[in-house]
Amino acid sequence: MSKNYLLKQLAQHMQDDLADAIGAQEEEILRAIAKASETGTDSEEPVKFSVTLRGVLNLDANTVETAFSFATRTSVKEKHALEDPQQPKLPLEEDPFSYSKELPKRSAQLSAESFRQAIDARGKIAEKIEATIADAGLKQGKDGVYRREEGE
Repeated sequence: MSKNYLLKQLAQHMQDDLADAIGAQEEEILRAIAKASETGTDSEEPVKFSVTLRGVLNLDANTVETAFSFATRTSVKEKHALEDPQQPKLPLEEDPFSYSKELPKRSAQLSAESFRQAIDARGKIAEKIEATIADAGLKQGKDGVYRREEGE
């Protein structure tokens, strides 16, 4: 025999009890919401008003138990990475983003010849790109986008 009738009863009782609880506690709920909105304006956290409905299907006692609660909610959240005991730690200094090993000194000056070679290399790369675009039959439009030429 299907247990679907139990779920239908649970849902129906929860729905009815929620409506009854809100109706019976309407004034108190509205006062709590107003108080939460007044006190929550000083914080940068969003103001949250929590409403909880819990339903328990007790199969031994053949009953449905519901519980309704409401409250303003303040939470402090943190996130921490868990360490893997199988992963050995790297020997890092106090600041993992600093690197204090002495690097070999290099001259920051470019010779005129090195500069000319860099410019020549850049020009050759630009020529290759332009040739590739031309071979593909692409033309740059006014919007800067490359498209195939008309008629192809």
